[in-house]
Amino acid sequence: MWRTVNRGRIWRGELRHKARDGAVYWVAATIVPMTAANGAVTEHVAICTDITKRKRAEEALRESDRHNRAILAALPDLLLTFDEDGRVIGCEASDPTLLVHPREQTLGQLLDDLVPADIAEITKASARKALVSGQIEMYEYRLDMAAGTSWFEARMVKCGDGEVLAIIRNITASKLAADLVTEGYLERHSGRGTFVCHPKLESGVTSAYSRLSVVGPEVDRGAAGPGGRLPAVL
Repeated sequence: MWRTVNRGRIWRGELRHKARDGAVYWVAATIVPMTAANGAVTEHVAICTDITKRKRAEEALRESDRHNRAILAALPDLLLTFDEDGRVIGCEASDPTLLVHPREQTLGQLLDDLVPADIAEITKASARKALVSGQIEMYEYRLDMAAGTSWFEARMVKCGDGEVLAIIRNITASKLAADLVTEGYLERHSGRGTFVCHPKLESGVTSAYSRLSVVGPEVDRGAAGPGGRLPAVL
């Protein structure tokens, strides 16, 4: 700052000061050097404007942004923001495998160019309903991904003028588990008070659904996991 002023040039910037009571305050300053006939700087004039409120607001905004980003990083969901034309204008995914295309190839693209036509249509229809009603719209869909076919649940809500936020969660595990239960893959051992998990559940769905629930005093050790424990989760 003083090097600039002493060279006869105007300096502009922000300065942090501390008041007599210890309170910190900020000013936007313009320091103008006053020179003699020979060009030497003899004095300077400082024009200062208190910007403490603005600086506090900026810091609060940064803190809020850090907090929100921490929440987004912890969420298992994919968050997409669309405009009313179905163009992706926001994309947050803590798990990149939830995306059909990389984030940089998703932003700015139309839904029709990212997903199959039937999924694009139901998504756009739900977005229009959410914009009109202001209510949450929910639907499920199946999508072929690089790792295989997956099921997703989407919740859409209006988040601004002509904008919709979609919160998308992978529900493949619960879908497969429900199908297996419906098909009779969980069989009760009559009179023994245990449930035995079919190997199809143990091998592919999720540990939460592949455990067994003990409902009686006897345990089928052959169906138990490591250590013979059967967590009660069903």
